[in-house]
Amino acid sequence: MDKIKTVIIIDDSEIDTFISKSIIENLNIVPNIKTFPNAVEGLEYFKLIGLYT
Repeated sequence: MDKIKTVIIIDDSEIDTFISKSIIENLNIVPNIKTFPNAVEGLEYFKLIGLYT
């Protein structure tokens, strides 16, 4: 089974994003956490890495 390398958090609430990111960081199981304040920026990231066209 492959390990998760990156978690993407897309949320317009800074507080919810902070809480989610903090919990994931404290679990110490994912090396990369990317956060985006809206779906448009999230999709732009997916385009950049080639997962969305």
